Amino acid sequence: MANTEIQTIKVRLPAHLNYDVIRDFKQPITASQLSRQTGMAVKSCNYILTNLAELGFLRCLNPKARRSRLFWLTYLGQECQAGVHKHFQLPRPSYSFPKINWKLYGEVCYSHRTVVIKTLARPMQPSEIKRMALRNFKDIRMSANNVRDVIRFLKGKGIVVEVRQKKKKYPLYELSKEGQLLRRFVLEADVRK
Repeated sequence: MANTEIQTIKVRLPAHLNYDVIRDFKQPITASQLSRQTGMAVKSCNYILTNLAELGFLRCLNPKARRSRLFWLTYLGQECQAGVHKHFQLPRPSYSFPKINWKLYGEVCYSHRTVVIKTLARPMQPSEIKRMALRNFKDIRMSANNVRDVIRFLKGKGIVVEVRQKKKKYPLYELSKEGQLLRRFVLEADVRK
């Protein structure tokens, strides 16, 4: 992409939408994830993502969702990102995602659900998940009932499976293979730039 093409894109993008958002796209993300990455307000991130989608740089992967809309680069967005990388002499990004259900990923991008998924690194009971979540995520407010509700939801979606132990009344829960894949993407999406 020539420098004149970058200037053309600069004209097409409003001044307040900077290249950082497009440059740093590594995977589909929501406005809250972008907010955690950049430190901007969620409303601002939502506004930026929506405007970039209207301009044709991004597309919403789950347009029927009311919240946690997931955005990814269009062909134009990928070309723009490649041009920005070339302009700043950064390596060209490559996208190789395993087969993932992005609609399901969008459904788990809510605060309690992502906290439970991030916390489930090994088989645990809901009470242990709650204790670890409250220890590791200071901003979250959740009860054991919240955790049980989230576990029930995730179990219904096939993200969490029950692990029964001999002589134990209550089961442990762990992530399924798809859950582990979703956990990897949730953790990567929250890495601050």
